[in-house]
Amino acid sequence: MLGLSWTGWGLVLIGLGLMTGYVAMRLQDTPTEEWAAKSIWGVADADVKWRSPQREQEELNKLLLGIRVEFEYSTEWIKSLGASAAADTPGVVGEDARLWSKTVTTRLWMPQDLRGHLSYMLAVVLADSAAISTTVYTYRNGAGVMQAMPPGVDEARLQSEADVVVIEIGVDGSLYRSAQLEVTIGELAGERQVLVQQLVKG
Repeated sequence: MLGLSWTGWGLVLIGLGLMTGYVAMRLQDTPTEEWAAKSIWGVADADVKWRSPQREQEELNKLLLGIRVEFEYSTEWIKSLGASAAADTPGVVGEDARLWSKTVTTRLWMPQDLRGHLSYMLAVVLADSAAISTTVYTYRNGAGVMQAMPPGVDEARLQSEADVVVIEIGVDGSLYRSAQLEVTIGELAGERQVLVQQLVKG
């Protein structure tokens, strides 16, 4: 086969395996590598860099503490398409009249050992078509509270397991054009220094 012995084919397969492993390693950056890439001197694209020393420091604080926050404002396509089909069918009235269902999803990773030593708060803020912002939900030091329930906003669903907290809020996307998350993390005692204070857009 192509003039190669079994030993030759073995070396080829080993080489391919090493190359595949190298590519996988390059594609799967560690959090530290991701932070470095987004720093002022990093190689990431300009639109995803941290852009300021303060933001870099806040992200580094989270990295060193083992804290990560994700925030999404995404369309629920199945619900939206189902509502649209029901609206087009005479005589069919669904329980949910929303033609554009969206979900605000917040994920917080924080080691259990840290939670008793830090003060932390996540606040979900919605902006309507008139650009009026409303804080609808806050999660502070392990407890979540609905701060407001304007039209088109559902009760929050909270799931907590081990080091991860997931918060989901159903929203009428036709009423609220954007969402953002206010993140504040600081010391619980002593000087009560703020370690992280930032806005995350969905």
